[in-house]
Amino acid sequence: MSTARDTGMETETDTIVEHRTFCRICPVLCGLVVQTAGERVIQVRGDTGHPVTRGYTCPKGRALGAFHHHPKRLDEPRLGNIATSWDDVIGDLAGRLKRIIDESGPDAVAFYFGTWSWMDALGRLRAEALVRHLGTRSRYSAITVDAIARLTVAEMMGGFGGLLPAIDPDSTGLTVLIGTNPVVSHGHAGAMVDPIVTLRRLASNGGLWVIDPRHTETARLATCHLPIRPGGDAALLAYVVRCLLVDGADHGYMADHVDDVDALRTAVAPWDRDRAAHHSAIDGDRLDALVTAIRAAGRVTVVTGTGTTMGAGANVTEWLAWAVQIITGSFEHERGAWFNPGAFVRLDQTTRMPAPPLGNVAPGPPSRPELPSRFGERPCAALADEIEAGNVRALIVIGGDPLTSLPDTTRLTRAFEQLDVLAVADVVEAATVARASHVLAVAGQLEREDLNWFTDRFSPVISAQRTDAVVAPGASRRLLVDVLQDLGEHFGLARDDDRMTRCTARIPELDAPGVFVAEPPRIRGWVHDRVLPNGRWRVAPEALVAQFAVLATRPPRQQDSLVAVPRRASRRMNSALRDVGRGAEDEALWVHPDDAGAITDGQRIILRTSRGHFEAPAHVTPEVASGTVSVPHGLAHQNVNLLTDSSAASVDPLTGMITQSGFPVVLTAVVNAVASRNDQHRA
Repeated sequence: MSTARDTGMETETDTIVEHRTFCRICPVLCGLVVQTAGERVIQVRGDTGHPVTRGYTCPKGRALGAFHHHPKRLDEPRLGNIATSWDDVIGDLAGRLKRIIDESGPDAVAFYFGTWSWMDALGRLRAEALVRHLGTRSRYSAITVDAIARLTVAEMMGGFGGLLPAIDPDSTGLTVLIGTNPVVSHGHAGAMVDPIVTLRRLASNGGLWVIDPRHTETARLATCHLPIRPGGDAALLAYVVRCLLVDGADHGYMADHVDDVDALRTAVAPWDRDRAAHHSAIDGDRLDALVTAIRAAGRVTVVTGTGTTMGAGANVTEWLAWAVQIITGSFEHERGAWFNPGAFVRLDQTTRMPAPPLGNVAPGPPSRPELPSRFGERPCAALADEIEAGNVRALIVIGGDPLTSLPDTTRLTRAFEQLDVLAVADVVEAATVARASHVLAVAGQLEREDLNWFTDRFSPVISAQRTDAVVAPGASRRLLVDVLQDLGEHFGLARDDDRMTRCTARIPELDAPGVFVAEPPRIRGWVHDRVLPNGRWRVAPEALVAQFAVLATRPPRQQDSLVAVPRRASRRMNSALRDVGRGAEDEALWVHPDDAGAITDGQRIILRTSRGHFEAPAHVTPEVASGTVSVPHGLAHQNVNLLTDSSAASVDPLTGMITQSGFPVVLTAVVNAVASRNDQHRA
């Protein structure tokens, strides 16, 4: 088949070729059919033959062609702003890193892994090998800016931080979503295929409750929406636990599988109806309606998202969400959440040594000893401190844009200027790329073979998939894995040219590109049998009970104050895709009419904290709760991290997580737009 296409300069006739692959924007990993004409991607659509996603794909996936041909694609490596050869860039980078290690030790070389690094399996595996070979402990990732509470609570309660409870889309139990909007994000802890269809099914089967300050796209599909006050989630859940322990818990299950129930009962005892309603801003009758719904369903799946995991009460909210499911016997029940053991690692076929009650905690970075290191990582909150103290002299960034995604952007930008080396592997120009000493122009997802080695456990079924490259790397781009192979050789790290074979050896069905789905596609019981300490949940970890007691002493936010909460956009993935496929359409700050005062819809406003400010248009709407400003995350110019703080007062002491949801802000109208923009630029 042939067609005419417009290259922008001339019209040519090329043969259209269709390629089957899968999307690596988010963990849903939708099957795709990509049409190419020569080296140009002309269409991306869902693959109806894919056994898991069955033709579904979202606007982000369909924008992959536009992203591949992005006008700001990185085409060649650079030393600073000067294009040069790969040999020169890698040789110079290796020489500088060797000198830094000789002078200051391996910890002076830090790595930052962004979200998209997980999506390049072979590149990420090689990067991890390089980190181990260099012996550096200065390892940072996006986990400590959005999800560390989830891993920490799993480790404390279940003995293993890799436990990821997921929604069974066929469940007939009740589903409760807190601070997550799967219609846009597809789910934070687990992938939701075709979320609108799935959520409607859940609402019809057992009921769907959404707890969120904003009347989100997901809330519109819910059986009931509770517009909670930001930061009130733990109060609501404490009341639910308190009630269920009186009537609604599975006492037989608790006797067989749950420790420290009395400690849990004591912790939630002060949270009666009036107190929970006062802190959550949810009417007591509606709180009771939620409890009644859980009792009627018998089993419940509770899923949190970045609205809670990025907040000051992240740990205790996650803990109490797990407690609700544990005391009702809902985990691994056919009407509750299940745990995907992964198609590659098959956790259901191995036995693990449980972590101690506090989790596996390592000493924090030298400049911030009060912050713990967990899961082999140091908290991103400490990165600026480590650079300013001279402990980190080189930073290698893979698959992320820390100057958009990490806290206290103004300070971090100044700290980056002190680095001897800032090496960035990316596919398009970004804020961090612009300041890099070494720019590594790597291939995008359509230009590389791949498999879902790191993301198979997010799937709604036990599955794995492998793809060939759709097109060859354009311009002078190279595969990340090959760049890191060359860099590693300078340090004596042997090459691994059998990398794909080593991965697919675990699943022979992936000897050739395709999709593997296990039989059965979902299993239950392995967490109880192989993971839990003595087969029992630790339902009231002392560290979390103590943290909840401290939070419980704080008064609820005053009615006349404003706090910011994060918002994702349907056509963006974090900081990516914001300038293709209509990705920048969702830049407004959403404000309730009661908080807007004289501010009108579309008027430019300034959002401010003690750390900084930025300007954006206002969207005045009753779809966000009073006292709340809904702020888009991932934008470069309206960067929410200009407002956030990495000081001790804003960082969780158990995890090192920075507060990025529910922090106080001040809203003012722009009086002089030109003067305001100049002031913002200087800041």
